[in-house]
Amino acid sequence: MRITWFLLLVVLIAIVLSIPMIDRQFSSARAPGHGSGQDSPLLPQPQQHQRQP
Repeated sequence: MRITWFLLLVVLIAIVLSIPMIDRQFSSARAPGHGSGQDSPLLPQPQQHQRQP
């Protein structure tokens, strides 16, 4: 029974430690060409409308 709890604990630790690697893969897949994605904004820049007098 102790072996089962030990294996369960090891699997949970492995999952928690692999979360940053999985997140890094998804973020690089969402923004091809840019690993960090800081160069391209997620939302388009708002257009400024000038009023005609």
